[in-house]
Amino acid sequence: MENLKSHNAISVIDRLKKLLKIKRDAQLADVLGVRANTISTWKKRDTLDYDAILSICELYELDLTWFFLIRKNRVNFQQRHRLSAVMFSFNML
Repeated sequence: MENLKSHNAISVIDRLKKLLKIKRDAQLADVLGVRANTISTWKKRDTLDYDAILSICELYELDLTWFFLIRKNRVNFQQRHRLSAVMFSFNML
């Protein structure tokens, strides 16, 4: 069985900041269009505004599979992204 990492609020927020090259929660709050204290509330309550996060993922074309479910001991994000692009191109033929 594969080891799966939960998509709890802290890990999702951390991955989003990493992908967007953002260091602080306040910067992420600006991008998401929420108040800065909202991010800390999400972390404390282990909740997220999925609509806001999905909008950012769509805007920046982020891989939702990688974003919400990290599989340990699997190909890394860049390899999977390239593989997805190849598979998409192949299906378009």
